[in-house]
Amino acid sequence: MYCFEQKPQKKHTQIKYLLIRQIETDEKPKHNQLSNLKIFIMKRFFSLMTLFLAGGALLMTSCSSDDDDDNGGSTTSKAPFASVTAKDGASTMTATVDDTEKTIKFGEFQNTKDMSAVEVTFKMNKGHILKTPANLTSNVNLTVPYKVVVLLNGKT
Repeated sequence: MYCFEQKPQKKHTQIKYLLIRQIETDEKPKHNQLSNLKIFIMKRFFSLMTLFLAGGALLMTSCSSDDDDDNGGSTTSKAPFASVTAKDGASTMTATVDDTEKTIKFGEFQNTKDMSAVEVTFKMNKGHILKTPANLTSNVNLTVPYKVVVLLNGKT
């Protein structure tokens, strides 16, 4: 023998049933049923409003950049080189870098006789990458003009 049992209905199913019954029979729901319906609708309304407000607050927040430096918030410097030095025997020479003429000039070497393989060290400013020579410390032939290529954020 089989027994049919009615499963408990979910809240929204009960509300639909009440609304359909009201339309079909044109009877007014009891006060308790009507207040339950209002409470259910208000709970849904407030939960949706809370969701929209939280989403709006999340979208309107701004993030500060962590890589700002002390130079007015700029992340890259206009000058590509922080310094350029070369070994002159036991001492070190610092080059003069002219960004407008795009030249790097050393003074007169006192201790180095062979200028075809001078160890030069480049220190780059933030945002600049040394492309040629490939290493920041390289042996450079200073007997002829040497071309140094610098990339700014990956662009020549």
